[in-house]
Amino acid sequence: MRVRMPALLVVLATGAIACGGCSISVKTPIVADYARFDAMHGPDISRNEVELAVGSPQGTGVHKLGEEDLDLDFYYGLVGLLTYFPNEKARLDSGMAFASYSENKLAQLIYFNSKKDGPPIKIGREIPIYSVVSSIAVGVSPIEHLYEVLGEPDYSGRRINTGLGLEHSVVYYDGSQVQSDGALKERWLIVGFDSDGVVQDVAWASSFDEDLDATAVLARQTMQTFSRLDWGALGPVWQPTAIATDNPLDPTQVEALIRANPTQVSDFVSVLGRPSAMGLKSFKEHDPWVLSNWSYVRVDLEGRESGFIPPSRRADPAAKPKSYEVMDFQQARLLVAHTIEGSVTEVIWFAPPAGRP
Repeated sequence: MRVRMPALLVVLATGAIACGGCSISVKTPIVADYARFDAMHGPDISRNEVELAVGSPQGTGVHKLGEEDLDLDFYYGLVGLLTYFPNEKARLDSGMAFASYSENKLAQLIYFNSKKDGPPIKIGREIPIYSVVSSIAVGVSPIEHLYEVLGEPDYSGRRINTGLGLEHSVVYYDGSQVQSDGALKERWLIVGFDSDGVVQDVAWASSFDEDLDATAVLARQTMQTFSRLDWGALGPVWQPTAIATDNPLDPTQVEALIRANPTQVSDFVSVLGRPSAMGLKSFKEHDPWVLSNWSYVRVDLEGRESGFIPPSRRADPAAKPKSYEVMDFQQARLLVAHTIEGSVTEVIWFAPPAGRP
């Protein structure tokens, strides 16, 4: 399984609303320790082991690869400090994971994380996709070449394919940005490499014109803010409550489309419209595949979480609790890999679990 990971660009956009130029401690409602995946090895990893390690998924769906239909769970969480200044950086304990299962046995897993005491995450970094990808030869190039060009990765982790007995390291770079006109531009790069440090696969996607062929036609994504009328000291004020893209994906419609087993990417376009980003997947011993990406993201601002201080100690500066702005990240994402001619080779779909808004 080779998939794109959710971007920190939504955090940046949210911070611009909630913070407006400051440093802010943030967290998601659920923060799992994704480093627990490091201890998982071998062909017999059960779904129960994964759920014991990281708990409830933030998304569920399907992973179709050839004739195989696998259950898919998506995980995401973070806690740490975001800074909204020029050259923004973040120090976060954060992680992302995609786990697909066949009969409650782990079939494929890809995960990566960051640590607060590790390298700071660079938000909206510049990634010269074309020149970087053009200089990487799968099966030949050392991963150090990528580090020389882009610096340390924002996230690192592993890929496991139990059927093939494959375990590779992966690194992930995110250059997604919210433009001054509110448009959401995605740009990301994920690279896998073996124990000898040789690149084994490369996947990227972008919605920046300079990264794509002139024939690529994409749907524009724009960020929208949601506010609630409240009363402040000087009268009514609009309090921001959420931020989201303006192109929601209907889970019922997407799942019905997947059940119809479309064979051409044009079948997806005819129902869902143009994708919001496109790219390529190149991996050893295979012809490259085109990637088409449809996505919807929403971040709800749930409020401030603080430890309780008894009234008798509230005047004591030493009793001040650690507080976080709690942000509930939700996303629906459809990734379709296909040949240059348009024949579908792989489908990855997930959305928030049933019962969530």
